[in-house]
Amino acid sequence: MTVDASGDYLVGGGFAALIYDTNGNSVTNEGGTTDFFIAKFATEPCSPLSNETFETNTIKVYPNPARNVLTVAINENANYELYTITGQLVKQGKLTTIDNTIAVQDLSKGYYLLRIGNENGNWQSIKVLKE
Repeated sequence: MTVDASGDYLVGGGFAALIYDTNGNSVTNEGGTTDFFIAKFATEPCSPLSNETFETNTIKVYPNPARNVLTVAINENANYELYTITGQLVKQGKLTTIDNTIAVQDLSKGYYLLRIGNENGNWQSIKVLKE
């Protein structure tokens, strides 16, 4: 149990094979011994976990895995950043609806993280594999 900066109590724990209520009655936990819980007892109502502006716009990158060139299917101009799996930036640049490829033949084999961002500052990340 802990108290956050707002004075809210956070409680967490795990379930064993049996769960006991306040009267000492036991109920078998059907989920196994790996089930856990987290509860927040707040001084004010919590904000809902939702996003009214959720966009399902996904970026398509192909071929994946790639040998020489990655093609990014985009509807508008975008910036890109390509990182190694350890977080090192190895390439960055601009993509257009006409010039939408990224040369990867000079990169080592392995996984990379491709981040694509539009002019509004919305970024999406995609894991790509270089053969």
